[in-house]
Amino acid sequence: MESRANSSASHTKLFEKLTDYYFTGGMPRSPLAAYQKENYFKLFLFDIGLLNNMLGISLKEIKQQGFEYKGYLAEHFVQQELAAQGLEPSYSWLDARAEIEFILSDSEGNIIPVEVKSGERTRAKSLQSYITKCQPLKTFKLTATQGSSPVKQQHTVLPLYYSGHLANLVNICLNPP
Repeated sequence: MESRANSSASHTKLFEKLTDYYFTGGMPRSPLAAYQKENYFKLFLFDIGLLNNMLGISLKEIKQQGFEYKGYLAEHFVQQELAAQGLEPSYSWLDARAEIEFILSDSEGNIIPVEVKSGERTRAKSLQSYITKCQPLKTFKLTATQGSSPVKQQHTVLPLYYSGHLANLVNICLNPP
């Protein structure tokens, strides 16, 4: 009986390390929480290092260009950075066969899509679909490449490591001082 209690406690601790992630569909509007699909969600482990260890993934594997789970790890990394900035829960956009990994809302209620690409090939069909359907004021694409200037372009490409600055960039780009 005691082992069952320990098992339950360890499951509770595991779920405390997971962060919420909800999907929205159609035309995303602010507040995002009002339009979330509560029966359709993803769970992210809060620490990407623990995730790699739990999956038995080595650094050598991650560095390989053709590594199958690179996108999965990149999404976890961005989610971890968004959570560290206090942007929780996270929201995503899903429509037919297109998915935008993260959608954010600024202080004015503008919706900003954030596409995550882990490789050097950064074609983003889902982002293009979102732009066509929703016509956002600003978009961000996080990639393994160098990127572009965040302030001067409507559709900005940034290196993945900039995800730790997304909250500030969203407000600076859409609501200049």
